[in-house]
Amino acid sequence: MPVGFCIALANVWTSCPPRLASPPDLFAMPYQCHFTGKKTKIGRSKTLRGKAKYLGGVGTKITGVTKRKFKPNLQKVRAVVDGRVVRVYASAKAIRNGDVVKPQKRTWRPGDAKD
Repeated sequence: MPVGFCIALANVWTSCPPRLASPPDLFAMPYQCHFTGKKTKIGRSKTLRGKAKYLGGVGTKITGVTKRKFKPNLQKVRAVVDGRVVRVYASAKAIRNGDVVKPQKRTWRPGDAKD
């Protein structure tokens, strides 16, 4: 029987390969900073008309409100996390503050002969 083919009898799945429990995905890549937790925020953009009172007008009026997203400045970087080199999103602030530990540069080259 093909792997994806399952037969249901009395609400019990038979002849299906058992699904392996996947390990907890610690390094899944949501669009969120791995170090500071910054992520996309939802907000609104307001369209105005009129002249401000302090400039001599009668005041500004809101003529429209549109949904928008505020996205953080995330960079995809290779970093050492729990002793492993992984590729994660890091905010520019985390990189500037030194929260991101970069892996060591490789000195070995493929063409070098082993002695």
